[in-house]
Amino acid sequence: MPKTMKQLYSAIPCIEQDTEHVKGAQELTLDPEFPDVGLKGTFGLFGSDAWISNLKKGVIPRQTIMGRIVRVYATNNMDGCRKPNVIDIKVDESNEIFMEWMHLNVKSQKKILSSRKGNSHLILY
Repeated sequence: MPKTMKQLYSAIPCIEQDTEHVKGAQELTLDPEFPDVGLKGTFGLFGSDAWISNLKKGVIPRQTIMGRIVRVYATNNMDGCRKPNVIDIKVDESNEIFMEWMHLNVKSQKKILSSRKGNSHLILY
């Protein structure tokens, strides 16, 4: 990540805080009645020590998107929230636009994205 960019999200703190979500994802992965639903578990069960280790080592394949924020907006959330929760990123080389959900470890960081239309943004997932 370039030095001028700030990390706004890491999955590991969320995994540590939301054990019920992790448990549900793991149960779905292991449920033989739903083989096409959930994660495959190729790199370990989501949230497990093996999965986190594979994430840190870069074993789990990732995709990088780098471009400029061109739109910040709200979608119809199930909880009725109308605050911005999505950004559109225009990739400089291809002019392709990617829609990405805002995932933040600290909710107050949302203003960083909302006020940064036009600034560079890097997504690694």
